[in-house]
Amino acid sequence: MYLFPRFRVLGAVGLVLLFLIGINSYVSQAGYAGFSDRNNVPVFGHNIEGSSLFQENSTQGWSADGSGGCLISSFPSVVYNVDIQLPQGARIDYLRIYYYDSSPTNANGWVTTYDGAGHYTDIAFVTSANAAGYGTNLSSGPIGHTVDNHNNAYVLNWRPNSIGSSQMLCGFRVAYYPVGETTFYRYLFVAGSALRPRSHISSVFLPMITR
Repeated sequence: MYLFPRFRVLGAVGLVLLFLIGINSYVSQAGYAGFSDRNNVPVFGHNIEGSSLFQENSTQGWSADGSGGCLISSFPSVVYNVDIQLPQGARIDYLRIYYYDSSPTNANGWVTTYDGAGHYTDIAFVTSANAAGYGTNLSSGPIGHTVDNHNNAYVLNWRPNSIGSSQMLCGFRVAYYPVGETTFYRYLFVAGSALRPRSHISSVFLPMITR
């Protein structure tokens, strides 16, 4: 008489466990790092380096070309960057740059990791290679860096050495292997116009909030 309710309870518990296992598998594949809040409740998310956040528009410092895809700098040697998100445990092997360059000097691109405690590591480097016009160049490699979203934030950087439309960043592409994959690369493509200057003379003002 009392077997059916017990089976129903056990079945419900089993379904909950399967659901939690499925969520954990999805989170792992999606690349979210695990954290705990003050109540030791599991929380999942990504680290984002603070220096990669800026206002979307500026009256000075940078602009986009007519197609909106390439970044034009108004100041030489200013570093532009953007936060990137890659799957947890993936292996970064190459960084490719897409650009327009008719200047006599190269522009530089690289990937940096930040640990949130004032330390950083540059893990990939590539230049514009003095092309006469539009071009692309690949970093040396394979780099073999394993993505650790729990302890690091990842940032793409670009430093032009000429101003104006003679040297533009049109995009970056990061080649990586997902966890367990060693045959076919996956790619993260970022348009040049998505990057913003790491430091500039424009100001951002936020209203004071009192409580």
